[in-house]
Amino acid sequence: MKGKTLHITIPGEPIPKGRPRFTKQGHAYTPTRTRSFESFVKDQADQQIDKPMRGPVMMDVWFKFNRPGRIRYASVNGVHSVPAADGTT
Repeated sequence: MKGKTLHITIPGEPIPKGRPRFTKQGHAYTPTRTRSFESFVKDQADQQIDKPMRGPVMMDVWFKFNRPGRIRYASVNGVHSVPAADGTT
């Protein structure tokens, strides 16, 4: 089943979902940082989606952010160490 493709962009650094917190009375709540980010994502999506979505929805989520340089170098070195089809590295 093929449907409409929709792309939205959420600017800024992604925030991981925080674990629920519990009050002394045992009530669970979402951490403030998570709630703020989820609210920001909702606001951005509301601004970028012109009409409500209906039916099943499939999502691919991509994150783009800067990684520390040493991870980048380790990745490049790792790929370069994979033998090529002719046996060279």
